[in-house]
Amino acid sequence: MTPEEQQQVNAMMRFYEQQIANLSREGAQAAGVSEVFAIKLKAAEKELGELKKKYDGTDKVVPIKEPA
Repeated sequence: MTPEEQQQVNAMMRFYEQQIANLSREGAQAAGVSEVFAIKLKAAEKELGELKKKYDGTDKVVPIKEPA
């Protein structure tokens, strides 16, 4: 392999490694965001469960009547 060809191969490998690093970083960020959503979903489900326990099944909404 000539020095020019070796230089091209080295440049391609550096670019390839940079692309892999970028993709890995983006994947880690996405995993972090999804973990935040999972934590918030778990808290919301817990709160919803507590609210369902407190709900007595009666409808306490008073309908608004149009003026006559």
